[in-house]
Amino acid sequence: MFKKSQSSIEFIILVSVMLLFFTIFFTFIYENISDKIQENQNEELKNIAINIQKEINFAFESQDGYFREFSVPDSIGQEDYTLEVIENKIYVKSEKNAIALPIKSITGQIQKGNNIIKKQNSIIYLN
Repeated sequence: MFKKSQSSIEFIILVSVMLLFFTIFFTFIYENISDKIQENQNEELKNIAINIQKEINFAFESQDGYFREFSVPDSIGQEDYTLEVIENKIYVKSEKNAIALPIKSITGQIQKGNNIIKKQNSIIYLN
């Protein structure tokens, strides 16, 4: 009888150790995947901000009469984000990340989707 109880206890201990091992293993994998997703989202936010900054800089370098339509993604993967122009800076923010880049003075606001940028009388108009 004593050997059966000992075997049962050893089995429970073995199963518990294996369960602990798998829990730690899957937690480690989940954290790595989560970090990669966060890095990708951060990179996409940065790319959006840089592309908007380039569009505005190109409009400033162009002559009066410049007109261009460009598109800004509606979301990053499945995550939503916001765009704002405040005091000569473009802010691109998601729930966990944000980036701000300097831009030259413009009139108007940026929006997700299609945007129109034009230069008239040395003033840049956005939308």
